[in-house]
Parts: sequence; C-alpha cells; structure tokens
Amino acid sequence: MMNEKIIENLTVTGKRYAYVSDQLELVVSSKGKKTFYMKARYNGRSIHKKIGDYPEVSVKQAELVKNQELLKFRLGIGSEEAPEESSTDFAKTEFGVIFKDWYRSKLPSWRSKSKYLIETVYKKYIKEALEKLPLKDIKSPNIYSLLIRIDSSVQQKRVLSIVRSAIDYAVNIGYIDRNPCDKLSQVLAKREESLHYQSIPYQELNQWIKPMLSFKKAEWNRYVLFSLCSLLRPNENVSLTWNDVDFENRVITIPAERMKAKRPHRVPITEQMMNILQSQMSQYPVRTLTDRIFFPELSPAYVLHRIQNIFRRKQIPTVLHGFRSTGRTWLADQEDPALMENMIPFSVAESCLAHAEQSEVVRAYKRTDYLPQRRLAMQRWNDFIGYCMQNSVDSHSGQIENHVEKMRLTM
Repeated sequence: MMNEKIIENLTVTGKRYAYVSDQLELVVSSKGKKTFYMKARYNGRSIHKKIGDYPEVSVKQAELVKNQELLKFRLGIGSEEAPEESSTDFAKTEFGVIFKDWYRSKLPSWRSKSKYLIETVYKKYIKEALEKLPLKDIKSPNIYSLLIRIDSSVQQKRVLSIVRSAIDYAVNIGYIDRNPCDKLSQVLAKREESLHYQSIPYQELNQWIKPMLSFKKAEWNRYVLFSLCSLLRPNENVSLTWNDVDFENRVITIPAERMKAKRPHRVPITEQMMNILQSQMSQYPVRTLTDRIFFPELSPAYVLHRIQNIFRRKQIPTVLHGFRSTGRTWLADQEDPALMENMIPFSVAESCLAHAEQSEVVRAYKRTDYLPQRRLAMQRWNDFIGYCMQNSVDSHSGQIENHVEKMRLTM
C-alpha cells in the first residue's frame, strides 16, 4: 500500500516512471515532480484521471479522491449516459462493492488466518443476503433478520463485526451518513458464559497420555508430544521451521509475524524437545532451513484439523490449544512461595506461554523474557510429562519410547 515513506524514497532517474498501488498511480517525472492519478478498468472501460501533485495532495487525500472517483466511474457518472450526480449517488453503491474495497484496504494488515476466516464468513452468511443491496437500502431490520438465522452466537458476532466494519468504511469515505449496525449488538442474545478451550487437568494427564499418543505414524505422536512440551499455540507449533532452531544454544526463536502478539518469542529447548527434534531430523532429512519441522508436505490446517478429529473420535477431552491450559495450571501450582527455591514466579510462568504483560507501561520498562528461568521451569514441566508417561494408567511407556526415545525423569 502506498504511503509517505515509499513516496519520499522514490528517486529521480532522469526518466518518467510510475508507481502503482491499488488503482492509485504516482507518476515521477524526469525532473522529480510527483503527481497522483487514478487508474482503473471496469466492464471494458478504462480511466486515467489526474488527482493532484504531491505533496500538495497527501496520500490520504489522494486515496479519498480515488475512492470517490472510482465509484463515479463504476456508476457511469461523468459519461454521456450518466445520470445527473446527486448526494444520493454514492448511497446507490452495492454492499458487495464496498465490502471488496474495505477488504482490499485492510488486506496488508491481516494474517492469513484472518483473511480465510473473513472470506469464509462472508461467503457463507453475508454474500447472499447483502451483496446486491445498495447501501441506502440496508437498514437495521435487514441485518437483524440475517443475524437471527445464525444459530451460533460466536458466528453472529463475527458476521455483525464484518458488516459493521465494511459499512463504517462507507461512512468514513462519505458514501452514507450513518451505520445501521450501530447498537444492533444490544438486541442480540448474549452468551451465558465465555467459552474456553477444552483441556485436561494435569492431575489426570497420566490417564490420557496413551490415547493422545496412539497415532499409527510416529511423526504424529512426536508432533502431539512436542506441542505438549513446548506450550506453543497450535499454529505456532505447526509452522516451526528448521531455521528457527538454534541447536548450539538450545533455543527456538519464532519471528514476530508468526506470533499472536506480533513480538518475537524464544522457546528454550528441553532435553525431551531435543530428543523429538533429533528423531524428526533423522527420519526426515532437512532439505532447506525453511522446511517446516513437522509435516513439511502437508497443509498446516489439515494437520490441526485431523488431530482434532481423532481426539474427538477417541473422546479425548481436550483440544491442542488446551495443552496450554494444562501446562499453565501446572505452572500455577508451582507458584506457591512455600516451595522456596523450587517456586516458579508468575511472570516466568506467563512468559512460558508468550503472554504479554497487561500494562503497556510495564511492557515498556521490562525488557527481559526470563529465558534462563523459563529453561528451568520448562524442563520441570517436561519432566512431569515424562513422569505421566512412565506412570500412565495403561503402562505403555515402552511403546512411547519407540516414538520419542527415552525421556529423562527426575521426579
């Protein structure tokens, strides 16, 4: 997306050239003069119209003019057969057009998971009901009737959020005066309680460790066990690459773009995690460092979906994300000051799960990620997992060793 920094960095080459982004064109003359144009095609017609010179016209102003001119062009305003322009012309824009413009404007800031979710919700719930409706004809009852047909309160909230955001975009660029979604959430039924990921109490982990690690192929067992040991989120685990692993310093560094909080996160490699990584490397030789550690040939979404289906079929009362709850509860029970030198402080336990400090002031001043302390805490958590494996109800520790080698037990 075009911004002030990009424009300032465009150099004078002695020749005229153009920089184009999302139907907004910036032409740089041979002498360095920079001029905004709108450039678009629609239904076999094309337009190339001057907006103004930079910096007299800012990027934000150029984007606003471009959106207004683009709508006029699509409606035929300004052509010989065009209707007379009035204040209601913009309000005749169909919701589908506005949604696509809003989606395109937000695309650079979204993660792939968010893009997929919004596209899916739009196609499943919104497209048929609202896509062809002009903005001026969309009223609160239209949206309310759409929402009450959706059984899930979670999906109701998602649909309302997407529709509200798209129409807010139309309000902000002057197509309509108000958003019919305003205060509509107040008439929807509220959930009785917030939903949490299903998880196993750590006191019962030895009862469920065998069913969780009973996949026919060893790699699936290694992945599930690694997820339990690392306490990373499912998407973060399945996306790990060999380039993230520093074997010498025994640490995994996940870049900010793959973390929920958009901050880099370091994970200490325990002895158990090291055994799993070495087993994985011996079975699947590394071709490039950018290869994913687990299931490089499979889609991450497929891997997570398959594991959840098998857990559900075997009636295992947890989801992959629930491993984090199990681990965090165990860590919480190690926060007791009575444990003296074996106590795990709250901040260290939170850092094990890559949770951010609630206060922005605290985050600004506290620069540590507690890596040495987390290394000790995570090793103790992994030793507890090993203890549960050795003392599982069905005593199948021998079978597990075939998948992940022997785990060091200190409890």
